[in-house]
Amino acid sequence: MSSASATIWRKIVCAPVPVSGTVVDYTMRRVVFTVDLEKDYHSPTPSFRGVETALPKLFDLFDRHGIRATVFATSDLGESHADALRMVLRRGHALGCHGESHDVEYLCGRPYVWQRESLARATHALETVTGVRPNAFRAPNFSVDGSTIRVLEELGYAVDSSVLPGRRVGRIRRRLDFLFAPRDPYRPARDNPALPGEAAVWEVPVTENPLALGGPIGLGYVNAFGVQRALEAVARAPAYPVVFLIHPWELVDPPPGRIPPWMRTGCTSDPTKLDAFLGRLRAEHEVTTLEAVLA
Repeated sequence: MSSASATIWRKIVCAPVPVSGTVVDYTMRRVVFTVDLEKDYHSPTPSFRGVETALPKLFDLFDRHGIRATVFATSDLGESHADALRMVLRRGHALGCHGESHDVEYLCGRPYVWQRESLARATHALETVTGVRPNAFRAPNFSVDGSTIRVLEELGYAVDSSVLPGRRVGRIRRRLDFLFAPRDPYRPARDNPALPGEAAVWEVPVTENPLALGGPIGLGYVNAFGVQRALEAVARAPAYPVVFLIHPWELVDPPPGRIPPWMRTGCTSDPTKLDAFLGRLRAEHEVTTLEAVLA
């Protein structure tokens, strides 16, 4: 085991273990904030209210609470919202890659050559717009597979944060199966990122919500279920670190028309709950960054 691997595993083994049956205050967690920056979800026409309206508001809240995040952006924003990508860096956050576009719902199952060409274009586009080459990646819909891991290695990425333990997609034909994936950072296998292996990149999983299995702990959950419930999810999560997920389109009101029912409570332009959650979380837990976790 390399010295870096030994350091990560030592941190994991020495992390406090939650006591069954307690609620919020049994142990302090280390929490990493991540943002998936993309066009608005489930909008009847292409819309970027999350990028245009919510992202500056979100960064103001991060400043107020002393939070630095990793922002995974789709590279197609470079064509329409290049300044938003540059703002990520100006405001002190790390810029990661979220693929070319969320129009490609699943990378997994796409041929290696297709993924290699697509992620190379996305990486180059983000670097061209911002002057900084991203070294962290998150696949749309957490849809990483072995080909993705090998492509990330080839492109020089250091971190992937696409695995969501507990997540399964497809009943007859499995598109994703991360049900038993590790909860803590690990080197993934090159043929199956749900298994530990010898890949050069680190996998830092998105944390599964212990109160909503198969889903992440994120802003949508804060909006829908409240500050106390979200803090309980953080405290109960058996993960080091807890990786929290925010979509800026969750910080705007739901779009008109037919939308998934959860969006009606999970999306709001009112930042009150998020503001309170960040304040409580800072007081009860330690906020860190992807870079610090792997240092």
